Amino acid sequence: MSDSQSEFGRGKAKPVRGGELLVSDVIRYMSNLAKIHDSARVGNAALSRGLHDLARALRPYKDRPASELAEVIRINEAAKHSAPAAVKRRAMPENLPDFKTIGLDEVERILEDESLPKRVLAELGFQRFGISRSMLEHSNKKEARHSIASAVENRRILEAISRQARKGGMARSA
Repeated sequence: MSDSQSEFGRGKAKPVRGGELLVSDVIRYMSNLAKIHDSARVGNAALSRGLHDLARALRPYKDRPASELAEVIRINEAAKHSAPAAVKRRAMPENLPDFKTIGLDEVERILEDESLPKRVLAELGFQRFGISRSMLEHSNKKEARHSIASAVENRRILEAISRQARKGGMARSA
């Protein structure tokens, strides 16, 4: 095979720097292979599309040595598995009270804070009243506040009924 002939396809290819394979050579090879698999005779359209997509994804690295490609993929994979921005944004603010133990008056005070993120409201409703976290997160802030306020009101009514039941109903007036 001559220096001007590529081992990845027919015809002329740029000489590889110092005999080192570049990502552009891999892209060219994958594109040629994709064309072969796109033919009616061989007929694997899904593989052809996958090879074309992979070749396109490699274009930003075309001038790099192919030997660096595995390292680039490892770095990107590690970055993907670190806490994504969406997860960091959804992290709970520091110094939140223990919602399970706060009183109803404190819950009402918290509900008055308009700057409170919906995820905090969802956590409050879930921990304090057992309201579905998912339901609260998928509703708007006004609906989430209303659901929690309704739970506060219901709890107050239950406490009043409980107090009356403990007294045996004697203090009730007719």
